[in-house]
Amino acid sequence: MSNDINNLGSVSTLITPGTQNASPTGAQTPEKISTAVPTQSADTLKITDSARQLQDLEARAKELPVVDSNRVEQVRQALETGNHTVNPDKVAQKLLQYESYLPA
Repeated sequence: MSNDINNLGSVSTLITPGTQNASPTGAQTPEKISTAVPTQSADTLKITDSARQLQDLEARAKELPVVDSNRVEQVRQALETGNHTVNPDKVAQKLLQYESYLPA
């Protein structure tokens, strides 16, 4: 994939100063107009194996659902039947863990 930055790869028109001809309005116009040929760039980009693996992992992660619907259904059923138990020590531990991730 290549990107054209500031039209560097496009053909442009160059006006070469030379003998001037008078236009019908009396203004001077350039006599010679030449077209520049785009040059080939020698820039290359190599992606490492690590970068390819990261791209593959990112693509796979995007395909995964955001919510584990099976787990949600299990918790929903446990709440409805009254079988869901909360471990306050585990909840407190997770809250402290998440708080440690926040910037100070």
